[in-house]
Formats: sequence, structure tokens, C-alpha cells
Amino acid sequence: MRKQLLITGLCCGLAFMPSPAVLAKTTDQTTDHQRIKALEARVAALEQRLGMPPATSAPTSQHQTSVAPAPKAAARALPEAAVAAPTTVDWSGLHRGMAPREVTAQIGPPDHKQIRPMSEIWFYSDHRQLEFDRNDRLDSWSKP
Repeated sequence: MRKQLLITGLCCGLAFMPSPAVLAKTTDQTTDHQRIKALEARVAALEQRLGMPPATSAPTSQHQTSVAPAPKAAARALPEAAVAAPTTVDWSGLHRGMAPREVTAQIGPPDHKQIRPMSEIWFYSDHRQLEFDRNDRLDSWSKP
């Protein structure tokens, strides 16, 4: 009788004890939550370094966060001043041997690029284009 009571007590105790899977899930959720917080802190630090306004998405619950879709331009993560084209485009200031950053400062970033084995071509919306040589220096461009 005593043995049977002991076995019954143990079975009841085990029935109400959480399983290792439940304990692991709780630990994983805590770890995931900590990882998310650490990543959010890193993103905020990067946004501050780049001069971007901080993201303002608040978590909806303890285990679920709501993130607004990022605009396509944010994928490059550059400050707006670095990618905005100058207000007046002065193609006459171009000269052979210019570096890509100098060209971008002069006429703005290209609409798209084509990379070839020995050169790189930049295309602009007004059907103009320029070509950089294999040493990454401006070689030629179409006249306005």
C-alpha cells in the first residue's frame, strides 16, 4: 500500500511538472528577446552614425514586434545628402581622370550602372552616359 501511494504521488508530481521542451521554449524566447533588443540597439547606433532619423516602431507584445516596411532607398543606408543629386547639373565640369566620387559630387548618382570586364558605364535618365576605365577613372561621356 505504501509503495502504491509513493508511485501515485510521483506520477502526480511528474504530471504537473513542466516538460524540458516547455522549459527550453521559455529559455529560447528569452534569448530571442535579448537578441532582438541587441539588434535594435545596433541599428539605432548605425542610424545615428549615418545621420538618419531613428525608426519608431514599438513592440506590439512581449514576443511579437511590428516592423514597418523599409523604403527601397534605405537599403543603401546612406545619408540623404550623400545620394541627392545637385540642384544644377554641370556636365561641363567633367574631365578625364575623375574618380567616381568626384563625378557623383558634380552631376549626381547614376540611375543605373553596367559593369564590364574592362570598364563601368553609368546611365542617367536624360539618356546621357559616362564610362570609367579599368582603373576606376572617368574616360569618356556623352555630350549634352
